[in-house]
Amino acid sequence: MKKFTSILLLTLFSGAVLADAGHGEDKSKAGIPGTSHDVTRIIEVTMDDTMRFTPGYIDVKKGETVRLMVKNIGQLKHEMVIGETSKLMKHAKMMQEMPNMMHNDPNAVSIEPNETGEIIWTFNRAGKVDFACLIPGHYEAGMHGKFNVK
Repeated sequence: MKKFTSILLLTLFSGAVLADAGHGEDKSKAGIPGTSHDVTRIIEVTMDDTMRFTPGYIDVKKGETVRLMVKNIGQLKHEMVIGETSKLMKHAKMMQEMPNMMHNDPNAVSIEPNETGEIIWTFNRAGKVDFACLIPGHYEAGMHGKFNVK
């Protein structure tokens, strides 16, 4: 029964993440999934065991589609999740209950040590957009950052 409950929660959560990511709509403050042919810039981001993203603050333009090349240079698994603060906090709470949750959503990538992943993202609204590692304890240790969408 516990396994069924975990699968059900994961299924429900995946829908919530896609809703936050925009799922093809323009409603999310965080942006929407992008496509390869729309990429105008590649941004390299590293994650490490000091619980930091480098860079931790990234300027982008409204309407810009970027390919985030995210490399984990640490010895621990890390992730990058793009979203609105309130949704990231809900996700973080769920991650505490299911710390081995894997992501298969356009706004998130989980990366093993010494591996690289990518997110292709379109920033469709001006303002601040958060990103974070929501593995239990990582956000609390300071592993989060912001996009400044101008």
